[in-house]
Amino acid sequence: MEEFNAAPGEIAGLGVLVSSLGEDSGKIADFIDQNGPPSGDFSDAIISDLVEPLRTAAETTCGRMRDIGVASTSTGIELNKAAWMYHDQEQKNYAALNAVTHDVPSAAPVEYGADIERPGQTDAYGNVATYSKPETFKLDPPSANKEDVADLVTEVAGWLGDVNETIKSITRTIGTEVNPLDMVLSPITGNWNELKRIGESYKVAGNAMEATGKNLDASVSRVGEYWDGKAAIAFEENWARRQIAAMKWEGPVGRIVNDGLTVVANEIREGIKNGARKVAIANDIASATEIKSTLDRPREGYEVGSERQPWEDG
Repeated sequence: MEEFNAAPGEIAGLGVLVSSLGEDSGKIADFIDQNGPPSGDFSDAIISDLVEPLRTAAETTCGRMRDIGVASTSTGIELNKAAWMYHDQEQKNYAALNAVTHDVPSAAPVEYGADIERPGQTDAYGNVATYSKPETFKLDPPSANKEDVADLVTEVAGWLGDVNETIKSITRTIGTEVNPLDMVLSPITGNWNELKRIGESYKVAGNAMEATGKNLDASVSRVGEYWDGKAAIAFEENWARRQIAAMKWEGPVGRIVNDGLTVVANEIREGIKNGARKVAIANDIASATEIKSTLDRPREGYEVGSERQPWEDG
């Protein structure tokens, strides 16, 4: 059976830390809101189908992380109130808390007393213990460097890229530029590296939220030495452990999203290379057919043996 024990300074210190973690979660939500949706070239046939799902995923993830942040901030406020409640443990009522709670402007006045909490803004508890964050994170937005299709074509068959550029140059001079490779590969082009950027954004946000969960976990473990009793057990079991699990869950989820989008991007890239290979093979077949046709065609003009020679007469 747990014995009652409550150190107000420790509880208030935990409250400050939890509120700070709420702010961190809000920053992480802002990060995924800014970097999760597609912002690059998604205009081509296949890759354009991903625009709405990616936007929806970013919106959902942002909302989920923001909710975590709001819950943490609200709990931090309640922990500060709890510290004031424990300030005078002999009274075991709302007297100490009500004495440092102030009315909110424009709010309707209500009755309060030793057995009724006064609504309003509560002062920060004094002599607060310092709770640190052992885990740190950075929210550095990843970049997406667009890879040119021509570079992939050159990688597969350099001469094909040269031929394509020649055709573009000639047709541009005539008046209307024609890009044969673009016509063939356009359904699967687009900035596939934008998918990698989005995936990396989820990974960064997920790792950051996971670090935030670890910071909460460490703080809850520490306060256990200074806070026992029914309220302490309810706080840990009914809120803290669930909040920690929700925060830590974001880490592996973000990494899985990153891995999945990286695979999709690589498959699109490989599809373009395969398309270029097929174009090159088709050209080789066409060239071979043309050579064979030329060799098989009867040659016009003088041929040895086609007619009698002058010295053969007489």
